[in-house]
Parts: sequence; C-alpha cells; structure tokens
Amino acid sequence: MSRIDDDLQVVGTLTAGSMVIPDNAIMSGDAIHVNAGIARSRMAQVANSVFPVPVSACRIWDSWLPLTAAANTDDVGCVAGTWGTDVPHLESSDTGETSVTQYWGWECTLPDNYDGAQSITVRIPAVMAIVIDTTATLDLECYLSDGNAAKSGSDICATAAQSINSAAWANYDFTITATSRTAGDKLFFRAVLALVDSGTVAAGVTAKIGDIEMLIDIRG
Repeated sequence: MSRIDDDLQVVGTLTAGSMVIPDNAIMSGDAIHVNAGIARSRMAQVANSVFPVPVSACRIWDSWLPLTAAANTDDVGCVAGTWGTDVPHLESSDTGETSVTQYWGWECTLPDNYDGAQSITVRIPAVMAIVIDTTATLDLECYLSDGNAAKSGSDICATAAQSINSAAWANYDFTITATSRTAGDKLFFRAVLALVDSGTVAAGVTAKIGDIEMLIDIRG
C-alpha cells in the first residue's frame, strides 16, 4: 500500500476502485456527508433571517407583566379584535383632541447561529386608523443585558424616531448597532408611540402595530 503524507493535487479525473470516506468528511459521493464536520463559520451567511416577536411576548415596560386588553395611561394595549376578522395586535388609546405617550417592551436572545457583529434590524409595521393633525412618531430603545440584572452600556438602537402619520400600513426599520454582538446576547427593547392631536375628530384616532420581526444575519 502506498501512502502520501503531504498535499496531493490531481489535475483531471481521479478514479478509484473503492475509497473509504471518514465519518467527518465533507463529501460522500455527490452529497454532503451526514456527519460532515463543517464549521459554522464556513457556511454561507443568510442575511436578514426573520425571527418573529409574538404579540404575547410584548410586555408592560415598567413591570414586565403582560399587556392589558386596552391601552392605559402610558402603555399600549393588546387588542384581540373580532375572531375570524382580526388578529391580536398592539394599539394605542384614542388620541382624538389630545396627546398620549405609550410604551411596550420585549426581549430577544440572539440565536446560536447568529453571525457575530453582523446586521440586526427590528421591523415594526404601523398605521394610524385616522391621520393625526399634529404628529405621530414611533421610536425604539435597545439595551444589552450584562447578565447580572443590569444593562451593559448605552442605548444601541441607531435609528431616530420615525413618523408613522399615515393611514396606510408601512414597515418601520430600526438598526441595532451590532459591534461586539455575539450569539447568546440578551437584548431588551422599549418602543414608544408619541401621538399629538390638535384636531376636532374626537374618536378613532389610534395607532396600530402589526407583526414585529427581528431581522438577523445568521450562518447555518
């Protein structure tokens, strides 16, 4: 039996009567071996992979208890709507002829296949049931947990407040600064609706929030 203890380059076709493929080899025939030892860092990146944020995961920001069925002084509500017509969603209180500032929060642990220091975006769909007379904005804050009941560093949401004063649904993207972020990092979010109305429509001036998504770059 011959043995080669160095690199071997074949230009052309290599033909063998039989060949033993180690269990951790990459290829077996024309397919990837079922036990292929492929490092995650060698896999292709999947950009903006979608991780939904369930409505049930959204919380009262200063108690971390579940949201109530209707908005209150400074919290949005989790509105069930009509079964068979609506789906549960977040909604502000009526802002007709007044102003409200209402919040909600949620948390996210970066998945184990997160591609470290790569893109993290929060996408929040929003609409005004009736266009407001003054301003309607959506803003987001994000803090990293230090793992010991405190935040680490400052707000890492890099996107400023955005106007949502439209009667058409639209997505509002917020970029999270990904420098030094790694798989397993726990992020805490607080979103805020700031609605100011000076008009004469007294009812139905509410902001609605659709299905929130985390768009995260992953590998594998």
